[in-house]
Amino acid sequence: MRLSDVGSKELMLGIVSPEVSTRAYNEMRKCMEELTGIKFEVDVGDHKKVKPEDVVMEFSRNNVVVALYSRIDNELGRVIHKVILMDINSAEVVGTILLSKAGLDISDESMEDALREFANIIIGAYAAVLSRFFNSRFEYSIPEVVVDYDTAIVTDLVLPIAEVSQEIVMHNVKIRSDEGSISMEVLTMMS
Repeated sequence: MRLSDVGSKELMLGIVSPEVSTRAYNEMRKCMEELTGIKFEVDVGDHKKVKPEDVVMEFSRNNVVVALYSRIDNELGRVIHKVILMDINSAEVVGTILLSKAGLDISDESMEDALREFANIIIGAYAAVLSRFFNSRFEYSIPEVVVDYDTAIVTDLVLPIAEVSQEIVMHNVKIRSDEGSISMEVLTMMS
């Protein structure tokens, strides 16, 4: 499939298709295993569509969370937005795994760098799979790391994009290893 031959609706269907998601998370898993020497199991839940007017209620639980955000650009000029939400415990597991394998001490700064690298792995794998799937270039921005109450992240980051996108596709991802478990909600939007 060529990107120049698809419209916005087909692009959205392609970027959230089970085939693309499965390939992207398999690439992410392989990269994490190569980087850390640890075996990982990845379970990707079903895709769920969320309306913009329901986003605050759906994702606000009054908890402090970590949000990893990146935008993916393509030749059609449509922007794909990825937001990865995880609780603090999952973020600490990510940081501990990546930093301990690199022999680095855990500090706030190094933890943020580890989370950004984790987002690079996920978003990079996703962009690479999209590039092959659509036979076109997909380039992503350096991921942002935000730690705040989920309500603030949803209203300040997710909601403005969702209102333009008119569609949010979410799926739960669980990553398990002997070193710990990581639970994430991954949101995909297009503007």
